[in-house]
Amino acid sequence: PAYLDKTVISGVQVAVAVEGQTGTGEYAYSGPSITSVSDVSMFGGPVTVTGTNFGPTGSDANIESVFVGGVQQSLSTINPSVTKANTEIVFTAAAGTGSSLNVQL
Repeated sequence: PAYLDKTVISGVQVAVAVEGQTGTGEYAYSGPSITSVSDVSMFGGPVTVTGTNFGPTGSDANIESVFVGGVQQSLSTINPSVTKANTEIVFTAAAGTGSSLNVQL
């Protein structure tokens, strides 16, 4: 998500409507953070990103972009998905991607 580099996301406007009554306010929460990234073979394959606050299992966690070694990846090709609620995202790296590269979401 666009907020991955932020520790706390604040000022998110929230509105709730129930039976014609509407309440509004602001919401703040801890943003996603990466703690580790698995390596991948030269033949490509799954890459596991471990961290916190990624969202529920099965979601794409509102991932807008993935960069591997500074190169933006095509989301439709790598298919990122949250595989363990809030703590793990897996995507598929292409053959020849390289190893020991930085990953940015």
